[in-house]
Amino acid sequence: DSKLQTPLFVGQFDGTAEQAQLPGKLFTQNIGAHESKAPEGVLPVSQTQQGEAQIWRREVSSRYGQYPKAQAAQPDQLMSDYFFRVSLAMQNKTLLFSLDDTLVNNALQTLNKTRPAMVDVIPTDGIVPLYINPQGVAKLLRNETLTSLPKNLEPVFYNAAQTLLMPKLDALSQQPRYVMKLAQMEPGAAWQWLPITWQPL
Repeated sequence: DSKLQTPLFVGQFDGTAEQAQLPGKLFTQNIGAHESKAPEGVLPVSQTQQGEAQIWRREVSSRYGQYPKAQAAQPDQLMSDYFFRVSLAMQNKTLLFSLDDTLVNNALQTLNKTRPAMVDVIPTDGIVPLYINPQGVAKLLRNETLTSLPKNLEPVFYNAAQTLLMPKLDALSQQPRYVMKLAQMEPGAAWQWLPITWQPL
C-alpha cells in the first residue's frame, strides 16, 4: 500500500528514560529538505502524543513525494509541487520510521492490536524467516510501473509494459502466499543444517 522508496523501518530503543527525547532531536536535526521560502530554511517538526506513542512529523519537499502541495500545512513554503510527510514514532521501546506517514500509523495500530499483525497470519510451529506475498508484490510493481510511465509522456514504454509486463504481474498475483519454515531449535543446540519447508497460506 506504499511505494518502493518509502519502506517502514522498525527498531528498538535501548536508551534510558532521560534519553527518550533523543530520537526526536535526531529526527529534527537530520530529516528535512532546504525550503528557501520557509523562515528557518526548513519546515517545522510537529510533535504529538497518540496514546502511548510519541510522534514526530515533518513535511519535506520532493518531486517524488506522495502528497500534492495543496495538502501541505504551509504550501506556500514548499519548494516542490509534491512532498513527503516523514514520520518517526516511539511507543515504549519500539521505534518506527518512514517517509510514508500512513505506514507509521498502520504500525502503531498493529502495536495497539487494532490492526492484524503478521503473527496472526503465519504459522507458529517453527521459525519463519521469510514470508512471500505475490499479490502484494504484483500490486506494488504495477503501481510503480504505471506511475513511472505516464501514458501521455511515455506512450511506447507504457504500451510495452501493458503488453509484456502486466500479464506476468496478473499471473503473479494469482499465486498463493508462502512462508519458509525452519524447524524449532533447542536452546544451546550445536550448529547444524536445518531442513526448509515451504508452506502455502
